[in-house]
Amino acid sequence: GAGSKLVGRLLSGDTEQGVRGGARDTRLAEVTEPGRRELPGLPLEVPFQQGDDVVVKRELGGGYQMQQGEMGKVLHIDHDGDALIAFPDQAEQWVHSSMFPKLQKVSQDVPFSSQVCRLLPATCLSMCGWNILAGFSEAAYWHFLDPVAAAEDGGPPALLWGVALAAVASFPLIDCCGLQVCLTRFANLVAFVPPLLFGAAAVQGSPEMRTALLGAAAATQGWAVVAALGGVAGSRRRQIDGWGVLLAVIVMPMIRWAFGTVNPFLANSNAQLLLGCAGAASAAANAVDSDTSGGGGGGEAGEEGEPQDCGVNCCSLTCEWSGWPAAISAGLMGGSALGLFRAYLSSLQQPALSAYADPSYLLALASLGALAFGAFALAAVWCMTPWWLDTCQAALVIGVLPLVACGLQATAGESLHVWGPVRGSGFSAFSGLLLLAAVFPFMIALFSKELCLLAQSRALGRALFVVGIYSVVSFLAYLAVLAGGASPLGALGSLLQGEMWLYALGLGTSWCVGVWAAPNGASRPSVHDLWYLSRHSGPPKREYMHGALSLIVLVFLVFLGAALPMRMAAEGVQGPADKDLLIVAGYNVQQGFGLRGGSNVDCVASLLADANADLVGLSESSAAHGAAGSSDPGLAYAGRLNMQHFSGVPGSLPTAGQALLSRLPMHQASASALESPSAASASASANGGAGAGADLWTRSTVGWQGIPVHFHVLRTEASGDSAQEQLRFVAHEIRTKFRHGPMVLVGSFGLPADGSTRPAHTPIVELVNGTGLREVFGALKFDAPLPLPPTEFTTGLHRDFILYRGLEPVGKWIHSRAPCSDHMLVVASFHAEQR
Repeated sequence: GAGSKLVGRLLSGDTEQGVRGGARDTRLAEVTEPGRRELPGLPLEVPFQQGDDVVVKRELGGGYQMQQGEMGKVLHIDHDGDALIAFPDQAEQWVHSSMFPKLQKVSQDVPFSSQVCRLLPATCLSMCGWNILAGFSEAAYWHFLDPVAAAEDGGPPALLWGVALAAVASFPLIDCCGLQVCLTRFANLVAFVPPLLFGAAAVQGSPEMRTALLGAAAATQGWAVVAALGGVAGSRRRQIDGWGVLLAVIVMPMIRWAFGTVNPFLANSNAQLLLGCAGAASAAANAVDSDTSGGGGGGEAGEEGEPQDCGVNCCSLTCEWSGWPAAISAGLMGGSALGLFRAYLSSLQQPALSAYADPSYLLALASLGALAFGAFALAAVWCMTPWWLDTCQAALVIGVLPLVACGLQATAGESLHVWGPVRGSGFSAFSGLLLLAAVFPFMIALFSKELCLLAQSRALGRALFVVGIYSVVSFLAYLAVLAGGASPLGALGSLLQGEMWLYALGLGTSWCVGVWAAPNGASRPSVHDLWYLSRHSGPPKREYMHGALSLIVLVFLVFLGAALPMRMAAEGVQGPADKDLLIVAGYNVQQGFGLRGGSNVDCVASLLADANADLVGLSESSAAHGAAGSSDPGLAYAGRLNMQHFSGVPGSLPTAGQALLSRLPMHQASASALESPSAASASASANGGAGAGADLWTRSTVGWQGIPVHFHVLRTEASGDSAQEQLRFVAHEIRTKFRHGPMVLVGSFGLPADGSTRPAHTPIVELVNGTGLREVFGALKFDAPLPLPPTEFTTGLHRDFILYRGLEPVGKWIHSRAPCSDHMLVVASFHAEQR
């Protein structure tokens, strides 16, 4: 009415003296009818019409509350050319015509090609962000595989803790020093830094420098989030970024599935460098995009005096307590969502791998269906009823479903000898992970909305600080699941040892608490609250809907029409090169890590291909997916070599894993744990490493030249009486259950403890007592000459063995020039025994 327009005129300074002079033009009060004023002068040309959407290109100043990038709808234009505009979360406000140059009409029909051209860089930047977070966690975990070797390399874990703490400590500075305004102003420049550091990490040969660069990339990624969210909700830049995050969440699990669960952007330095360069180029493209620069920072300069405001804010302390409760709630949400994605969802195959011992790769289609349902449901909500995410119904559904999914990980569907029921396995656990995949897009959307609210109250840095602290704690908790008391948590870690389900339940509970502890978390308005709907519906935000949905559909079609058929065609098994020669290899692959960090998938696959191995026994062949991402190196090796794969235990079992790879048909494959969960801690503590749960014994029978050959893989890191008991048990089982027929046993042990001790003087000798087995390298002879040829790069000890019976050895090799792992590849070839 008259009062609101009067305020608008006064704010614009369009009076004879204005508010600065202290005198008001009394003619403003001359009202001929309610809501109408007679004002002198002719109206300016209006660049938009009633019903148009407009965006604030530059802050209006003069007391107007609208911020740069904010969008509104023009409700009415009077004969003077002034406009009544409705902005979200604000009362309708008259804007004087002199302010129109600072507004820009928003075209509702963005050309489809422009939509795609802007969504692709946003998706690339989001993929870069996801890989930065996963890469830093993976690089950090490598330093816990062998702390002794890492210390000899001169840095971690001291460097690791320094990088992590420095990254986390940088986030409160954003709020306490008032840096958000500056970051938002230079958002495009800030977004350029994380992919640049990520690409630089690819060319670093030193694992310490790689860890430091990835840690710096993770910290700057958080700063880039602050810069992006420091703009205004509803801006085009914000819409594009939101769609880009959703597309990245869909694309990344598909890519990892297509590459055998291994992340090519972390496993291959060239791919990592390419993604980093593409991310930097995407940030540069956003910087020159004049159509989107005004919506998320980094755009046109604001009113005169704004740079000084930025400088003042950078020096002002505003870290008051009032923002901490909301920041803690959002931090719990973000940290738990990141942990769940890393442990269970970063590969389409991981839900099946976690719940089953040897699932079909086609079970990834179930995960794909769940993810597609969640993605399209979220897209529908964004396009039609975005206010639903602010309701109590949304909080109930999105807050509780992840907790239910994680709670189902306490169920056990499979049992392992000695270990007992494996929690997190079976149909119920698998269904829970599918539920988690379906709701995960909504989790990201709800978390993003909380961050947007915190950005408005200048508390976003504190939320990221809580996310960082929670991520460090969850990382240490996962190490405790693997190593118990040998983990950095010490005695407290023994409570979590072997309890992967408890780790998952903690993540789900944290998410639920974060959702409902947020401000107004339990008292969000209902969808039936008409006042709430009318206040928050705002102008439509569908400018990029068609382009985003088209890209999502295209991604699924490419996956189903190209990636899936190619994977099915590559599932065939390639037979032996020489049917008269049986080549057997044993390799401890250090959970898929190379000697200097990074993935060893390409290196190991190339080495095994050169060896022409027909049977491969892998030890430590499963990555710690709770810390290093959802990957299964054994599957990746098998896929590259066209070999049959058998692992024997579900991924929910906390173990470094074993795998059998074969070019011959396998029968009667099975696996057993060698110790109870209570004994695992002592074994891990004896080794001083991060541990990996139970020691395993995997076995199968293969058909070769018409005769069955027993093929076993044995790994134990135990020593002393524990090793004596385990190996005596295995020898007894061989004498009683596998006493007939040819056999090859590949073993990787934690013995001998030093180079002056012959393996024959250790419990390993139990394996040749009464079993008919002999060691192909002669290492188990009591008069074996010392020093024995090493099979470990880090210790220089001989700890890998190939035992056989009923076969005639032909050749034997220790590949000491290929540091794909901390162990060396051992190979032996055999002919059928002449009778």
